[in-house]
Amino acid sequence: MASSSADFPSSFHCSSNSAFAQVQPRKYGVFLNFRGKDTREGFVGFLYRDLRRENILPYLDSVELEKGADISTIVDAIQDSNIAVVIFSKEYASSSFCLDELVEIMECRQTTGLQVCIYHSNDLRLMYIHKSP
Repeated sequence: MASSSADFPSSFHCSSNSAFAQVQPRKYGVFLNFRGKDTREGFVGFLYRDLRRENILPYLDSVELEKGADISTIVDAIQDSNIAVVIFSKEYASSSFCLDELVEIMECRQTTGLQVCIYHSNDLRLMYIHKSP
């Protein structure tokens, strides 16, 4: 999964608050923030599978969130993650849930040192065929 940003067909950016250089172990390795109907069955599904294969525990709402559970469990999951991967897609901003999660992610970046990776693509299918050199 190691790639430079030049390998990606769209923009990819990761950042962290330098005041929190030392990463403390948390429950989830990666919190996946995305618009479900845009990317769940494709890119996010592949990413989730690949993270699991690398023994990295990702938080995926459809797997981790129990039906009828309080939405605060998602906030807890964000706070208990080392990295948040935000996947902007065509309809991402139309979801108040995505935007609420993004606000929490950015707050955690400042308060807990959560590392944040942001991916933006007009066509996520390009990620499926990407091959590292």
